[in-house]
Amino acid sequence: MHEQEFKIGHPIFSIVRGQAAQSNVSQGHTVLVVSLHNKEQWIIDSAGCQFGFQDVLVPYDRYVKEKRCESTGHTVAYGFTETSDVDLYLTMPMMTAHPAMRENLIKERSNRLRFAQFVDEEIKRQRLSGLLAVSGSGFDVQLAGFINDLKTYLAG
Repeated sequence: MHEQEFKIGHPIFSIVRGQAAQSNVSQGHTVLVVSLHNKEQWIIDSAGCQFGFQDVLVPYDRYVKEKRCESTGHTVAYGFTETSDVDLYLTMPMMTAHPAMRENLIKERSNRLRFAQFVDEEIKRQRLSGLLAVSGSGFDVQLAGFINDLKTYLAG
């Protein structure tokens, strides 16, 4: 997985410093690119809503074509984990000034690790790849089961 920066050539709309900008303004935008074992690539765009994009997970080629993206050439290996930010905050005196703040961060870290463990187990069971292989009502049924299992796991 790596970060890649694009210039978005065709945003639906764009927000710049709290104001709507013209849709033909091209701006730098960083996304995550995930490469699968079969060399298929997907884009995770968790901040695309600022351009009016609704989809967070999109096949790479479709994303580039639909958004008329041009790579800025800025690509960086993604080296963060599910707890990187919390681990950093735990070293910052202003984030742990009160014991309750430190306790909240430690609990958040534990919750994230538990969620990651669930995802890892689901990947080993190949359930997630099965979920992505179905469409329509079959997807809805499998997704509902996955969500229910996740809620049960996290509650336990």
